Amino acid sequence: MDAGLPAVQSLIPAIYRPLVMLCVGTWGWLFILFILSSCHLDPGHLVQGSSPLDKHSTHVPLMTLASAMSSVVLLCVWSSRTHPQIHYLPLVAYGAFVLLLWWPGRGLDRKERVRFHRGLSRVFSFSMTSPVHFSDIILADILTSLSGVFGDGITTVWAYYLQEGPANQYAYPVDLVACFVMSIPSLLRLRQCLCEYTESNTKRHVWNALKYASAFPVIALNTSLRRAAVTLADHGSVPSSWWTKDVYLLRIWIMFSLINSLYSFGWDIAMDWHLVSIPVSPYAHIRLRRQCHFPWPLYGLAIGLDFAVRMVWSTRLSSHPTLQSLHHHLLALQLLEIGRRWVWVIFRMESELMKRNAGVSKWDVSSIGIELERSGKLTPIREEEEDP
Repeated sequence: MDAGLPAVQSLIPAIYRPLVMLCVGTWGWLFILFILSSCHLDPGHLVQGSSPLDKHSTHVPLMTLASAMSSVVLLCVWSSRTHPQIHYLPLVAYGAFVLLLWWPGRGLDRKERVRFHRGLSRVFSFSMTSPVHFSDIILADILTSLSGVFGDGITTVWAYYLQEGPANQYAYPVDLVACFVMSIPSLLRLRQCLCEYTESNTKRHVWNALKYASAFPVIALNTSLRRAAVTLADHGSVPSSWWTKDVYLLRIWIMFSLINSLYSFGWDIAMDWHLVSIPVSPYAHIRLRRQCHFPWPLYGLAIGLDFAVRMVWSTRLSSHPTLQSLHHHLLALQLLEIGRRWVWVIFRMESELMKRNAGVSKWDVSSIGIELERSGKLTPIREEEEDP
């Protein structure tokens, strides 16, 4: 199996892997909409803010766009393997990908593309008082799972087109750019949490913001580890002017990585999926959610997958030599993270739909601190207005 994974990765040139991951993510989104609709859960009500839709209307329109993007990427990958001397093919692939998403015409699922553009404009807004739609939260969280893909895209494009000297000569500047790009999704999600806190004055949004802030030290230390790996390869040791030794740097990175991964995992289970109630009082007991749409074994599998992939994916952010062997399976790690995110989206939507349809019990209110309307129902997260 170890020999098979690099062989599979060799089928897809590194320059195309970000596009392949985006195509896989698009098809995964269609699969989520299909699964939720088949399970009699209406995802359109959450992501579009509309009345209940026909179960095919939420995912069938996107199949044309997803098929077009996948066809373009696969054609360019095949052409690059058969005609490696044509160096502009990756630019054609990236340009066509962007053109399909921002095509000004009415074809290619224009309504869904316009909704996506509006979501992106809200997610990338600098306003601290703008309302946060539930669909924007889902979109921003998806972007956090693709942060590694974006960072790899920066380094791959640099290596393919801009590298003019030895591999290590310009590694540090491009790593700084990749570090900044990888931090953007967490920064966007942090802004959303602060906007929600400004609007509701609920402390759980502050704790959620701290969760996304805990990713910044991991990403920054990753850049330092990359630089340390380059310096060790060239000189055998890091300069004495560094703020710490490479051994201590790795330990600090491990500490922050564990904090981020465990914090995020606990938040997934207790706050996003609402599967457990962590009581405020020391005399109360941890309790499970009473109303669930899926069989409990599925929740157990989802919890196990979420924990395993979060712990494994955190090692992906490091370039230390002791973790270099994992990088040979980069494609598999990225696929696992995308799959974990789609599982998270399914149970996140299920949790939100269950709350809106059935309300919550007293232990949900006291332990999680969710605001209630006077009718006893949860205050719904703002939804996007339906397109005209």
